[in-house]
Amino acid sequence: MIRWAVPQDLQAAIKVMQAAKTGCGWYRYGTMDGAALLDIDDETGALRGYIRFHLGRPETHVRQLVVAPEHQGDGLVAKGLFAKLIQLAEGHGSQGLEGFMLEGDTGLIDQAERAGAQLDRGVRVRWPLGEAASERAQKLREALRA
Repeated sequence: MIRWAVPQDLQAAIKVMQAAKTGCGWYRYGTMDGAALLDIDDETGALRGYIRFHLGRPETHVRQLVVAPEHQGDGLVAKGLFAKLIQLAEGHGSQGLEGFMLEGDTGLIDQAERAGAQLDRGVRVRWPLGEAASERAQKLREALRA
């Protein structure tokens, strides 16, 4: 189940971030701006992953995507979170999703390229929405909606 985060989710999100070895140690996560969506396991109630973002126009900025280690590998958690974010961003009037990536994260770079993203390596990754999207990005968006 994907739902909006509430303040009571903060400690679970920090635990998932630490287990996934993702995020910056100097951030004070309790005071971060923006919104977050959580992927919660329907059976156990465990947090499988989350995405932090700022809805905006022309761009929705993705600040952080974290998937719990035990749910990494098949892409289902990340795909579900991105599908919901794309729906929200398009409804808000965003023309694309934009985020930042590390130059050395070859797995993420490969995934972003296969998903049709525009990359400025080590700086930003951008997925245009709508007609400006590459053919790959449009196919992915349609697959996520299914």
